[in-house]
Amino acid sequence: MNWNEVGKSKDVDSVRLAAERLDPNERDARGRTPLMLCITNRMPAEGIRLLLEKGADLEAEDKLGDTALKKAVKFKQTETVKLLLEFGAKLDSPHGILGTAWNAARLDETMADLLLNTKGAVRLTLDKQEREIVDGILCLESAGKSRVPARILNCWEMCDDEHESSTNGTAKDIEGCKRKDLRVY
Repeated sequence: MNWNEVGKSKDVDSVRLAAERLDPNERDARGRTPLMLCITNRMPAEGIRLLLEKGADLEAEDKLGDTALKKAVKFKQTETVKLLLEFGAKLDSPHGILGTAWNAARLDETMADLLLNTKGAVRLTLDKQEREIVDGILCLESAGKSRVPARILNCWEMCDDEHESSTNGTAKDIEGCKRKDLRVY
């Protein structure tokens, strides 16, 4: 019995037996832990939970720099992502944002939204007002009327001709605004 065979079996009883006999933090030649092997072989969530309850290291990295959370995101294992977060998996990476599970999830809004409650996550799904603001910025940018720094927008301040300001402008409000009138905080 070895973890590679157990992971490929997708059998929860095999995981239960192996977790009693084998080290849940053992590494293979590629640096993968039993947790990572089970994730990449699409082990049912119950098998993943057994490993987590046996103390599987959530933050261990394989030779590619992937953690269990990053692998779960890459393999689109929604229930496993939820379990890993429940057990305290972290989003931060010593390799910067490009090494995070969030970076792996950024092209999949559903997966990225699962990570929202973790430190360092960025919300990708916009509400109607935020989408209007972003659409307005993109419209101005494509027309060459404005250069807006690529930062998270917390609030808008719009100025009219008399330099009176109003907050929370929408795309419609932005249309007549000149570059000097647009401030991003």
